[in-house]
Amino acid sequence: MRTMSKTPHTLPSGRVALSQQTPSIALGPLDGRYRPQAGILVDYLSEASLNRERVHVEVEWFIHLSEQRALPGLEPLNQEQKDGLRAIVTDFDAQSVAELAEIEAVTVHDVKAVEYYIGRRLPELGLEHLKALVHFACTSEDINNLSYALGIKDAVEDAWLPAAHKLVAAISDMAQDAKRPPCCPARTVSRRPPPRSVRNSRSSHTA
Repeated sequence: MRTMSKTPHTLPSGRVALSQQTPSIALGPLDGRYRPQAGILVDYLSEASLNRERVHVEVEWFIHLSEQRALPGLEPLNQEQKDGLRAIVTDFDAQSVAELAEIEAVTVHDVKAVEYYIGRRLPELGLEHLKALVHFACTSEDINNLSYALGIKDAVEDAWLPAAHKLVAAISDMAQDAKRPPCCPARTVSRRPPPRSVRNSRSSHTA
């Protein structure tokens, strides 16, 4: 019996490794046949969107610490610096996802990778001396709890509720259409049934 040589594209069973196919195959139906309907949730519930929320939380905490002068000698940021920090969030894209993945491959820690990702962008804002302020006095759970909550909140408000409102409106329209009377109702003509016999016919004429 001939044995199959194992390659990176073959499973131990000898089957083709679907995980290695191009284009990539979806893990589940949400990313497969339901992608046209569920794709909007990538902006709120995907791993990439979670990392964007982590960046968001870290940035706002950084700004808050400076505004509150949380440490001796720490001064509030100017508006340009605040806008630059918040742009890290609004400009988060596919390249950002790839860069963050490269950092995480080294840190082996998702939140620590976010910290370094933000730190890389501080020098161009004149804030290199404040790298240690990123994630200051926080735990990973502090960042994750808020990030998950923000993602779910925005998914409900921006995606789920609008879809639910459209569904309710569609059902309401169907209900309104169903309760309307027909546009051309059939008229019922009252007449006697035909006679069943000659005798019945005669009696019906003489009645």
